[in-house]
Amino acid sequence: MSLRPAQLGRLAATIGVLTLLVAACSNASPAATSGGSTPAATPTPQATVALPTGLVIPSFNADVDLEAQLPNDFCGQKTNKASFSGSEFLASDATFAALVQELGRSPADVSVASASVTGPDCVGINLFALRIKGADTSKFEQLFLAVQAKDGTPTTKTNVSGKDVWTYTDASGTNYLYFKGDIAFGVTADTPADAAKGITVMP
Repeated sequence: MSLRPAQLGRLAATIGVLTLLVAACSNASPAATSGGSTPAATPTPQATVALPTGLVIPSFNADVDLEAQLPNDFCGQKTNKASFSGSEFLASDATFAALVQELGRSPADVSVASASVTGPDCVGINLFALRIKGADTSKFEQLFLAVQAKDGTPTTKTNVSGKDVWTYTDASGTNYLYFKGDIAFGVTADTPADAAKGITVMP
């Protein structure tokens, strides 16, 4: 898998969908039999998620501390969270690896977390966080934007819910991103109003 910063929103959206599928399966009600026993539930798949070639997902909760940075509740609902470590899916990306190396870090220092809700309100708004442990905030932001420019992905700075954020669009939708410490926090949403809902609850 080759991940560029411009594809971060798509990755986070994929994580969000997977998280919701896991939540749906874990909440499935087992069917009782006439004998009173309760066999293991066999959830009916609700959606098909096409994962990038070569993507291996050994853990849904690789960085619970990063997950804790994302809100537990959103639009009056409990969020479903997941996180993956960079060593699991980023090490093969030369561009991202170079960015991490310039920050003096390694793929093992990278993790990404996502939070979303099942509805009825705020479905499709994905909250995410990308951490490069120990990264300098200003340099992290500078290098991220430099890769965006190199990839030909336009970025625009705007203010959403009192936060200065960078916006860019990829296949997942429009992403709203800002940097705080060694973490890039973001929201993927279809409309500015939906983005504002997400940005408001982020750290």
